[in-house]
Formats: sequence, structure tokens, C-alpha cells
Amino acid sequence: MAIEKTEGGKRAVRIKRAFIDDAGNEEPRVTAATSKVELRFVGLGKTLVCEMAKLSSEVLNCAAAFGLSTAIGNAAGQIRDDAQAFDACESRLETLLDGQWAADSRTGPRTADLVEAWARYVIERGGNVDDAWRAARKSDIVEGKKSGDELLGNKKFKAHYEAVKFEKAQAAMQAAQAEANSGDDQEDDSILV
Repeated sequence: MAIEKTEGGKRAVRIKRAFIDDAGNEEPRVTAATSKVELRFVGLGKTLVCEMAKLSSEVLNCAAAFGLSTAIGNAAGQIRDDAQAFDACESRLETLLDGQWAADSRTGPRTADLVEAWARYVIERGGNVDDAWRAARKSDIVEGKKSGDELLGNKKFKAHYEAVKFEKAQAAMQAAQAEANSGDDQEDDSILV
């Protein structure tokens, strides 16, 4: 069956996905309350239903691992630079570890970078920073008590934040240079000529 094009030239939707909770509420994206997934074949008028409670723990674990791999990997999207792609995926993983699934389109500064800059800011002013302090500041950011924009509005904080980003970029550059100088002369340079 050929995929029809819409007037805008995009592919027509073949399968519409729906995520449904126990109360029957339907969401276009998965949520923590999702108990059933529906795949609606638009052209056929047929629907496949997968009730999560009917899946074995092994299948659920495999589905979770596949979903995590996909969600994290998709963060790189069309990014061509390996270091930037890595950073995007690392940021996505951090979002997941912060307990936020639906925040995959989140943009802006990475929470870990903000916390590191905040720690440097406090230490510079004679304050003490330990793991509990870092965890509390991370919670402040994740819970929205402090925003990246608010923190970066302070010029001295922003200087620390930019230093954190610079150091990470510098480390990525050094790693790339080390790999390039590793003596692997078998690399295909034809695309560069």
C-alpha cells in the first residue's frame, strides 16, 4: 500500500497512537498513568490494543529498555556534531533520571551544569558545598523553585556556568584530537577531498 501525501507534501498519518489510562483518558503521549496503548490504522479503520497488565515482566523490561534507548538516542535528532549529539543525549538521560518522562523536548541549560556553576559560585564566596547541598540545588531546579534563566541572570553565576560549558567542550575537543591522532591511518578521507 502506497503512503499518500498531504497537500503540504508530508506523509499522511498511517498509524495514530494513543496512550490510555485506567479511567479511559486518552493522551497523545505516554504518561505515568498509561495502562493501555492503541495503534489505530487510519486507512483500515482497525485498532490494535496492548494492555500493559497482560504483558510479562520480561516483555515490560525489554520494552522499557528499548524505549529508553530510543528516547535517549532520539535526543540527538539531526545533530551532526558528535560532541553536541552526546550532550543532547546526556541531557535527555539527566531529564529521565530527574523523573521527568514527558520533558523530552526540554531545551536550555543542563541541570548538572547549573548545579556545578552554582557550587562554584558558592565556594567562591566562602560557602560550603557537599553532596547534600548539590542534591538540594538539583531539586530546586527540577521542581522549578529556581530556573536556569533566573540563575543565569546573575552575571557572576553566568561566568561560572560558561566556564563549566567551556571545560566540557575543551575536554570533548581533546578527546576528539586524541582519537584523531591515535594512528588509525585506515580512516577513509575520501569524503574530505
